[in-house]
Amino acid sequence: MLPLHAYINHVFSEDQRDATVEAILGVAGDANVNPECTADAQRRLNQANTRLARLTQAI
Repeated sequence: MLPLHAYINHVFSEDQRDATVEAILGVAGDANVNPECTADAQRRLNQANTRLARLTQAI
């Protein structure tokens, strides 16, 4: 794996994702967010995770 790929895999890994997003946004904790946008993003994330699980099982 190329060093850049390894770095990207690390910073966007499940364990590091929240810290990476906070760093990108330049915040150190709770940010003002629109609850409707958050709910929509969570719904889409759940759908993507469900689809990923199904595809993984199919393999």
